[in-house]
Amino acid sequence: MADILIAEDAPLQQTIIQQFLQPAHSIVGCTTEEDEAVELTAKHDPDMVIMDLDLADGDGMTAARRIKDRSPDTKIIVSTALVAEDVKERTREIPVEAYLMKPYSENDLLEAIESALPSE
Repeated sequence: MADILIAEDAPLQQTIIQQFLQPAHSIVGCTTEEDEAVELTAKHDPDMVIMDLDLADGDGMTAARRIKDRSPDTKIIVSTALVAEDVKERTREIPVEAYLMKPYSENDLLEAIESALPSE
């Protein structure tokens, strides 16, 4: 079981991700904002952040970079509708553990989580 923070600006998508994750994983928080994603990561020290790139008050790419700078072991899975190849390439520079294009299945998300987390 991983502790996961969800940073997603769309309430419906937040709900879908929560349903995909529970009960296999623990959700430590949900946010729609860049600064709050960084703050909640510092506060809760989750294993992973599911990060939308288009947040209500900013940029998920910037939030992911800030999180990795502060907490390099925190895994990040990008969850986005942005299809431009340059966007995907820029996430590799952060680096993120996975890049999921919306819409994705529950199985896609759970597989990305499993492959990003260290084996026990």
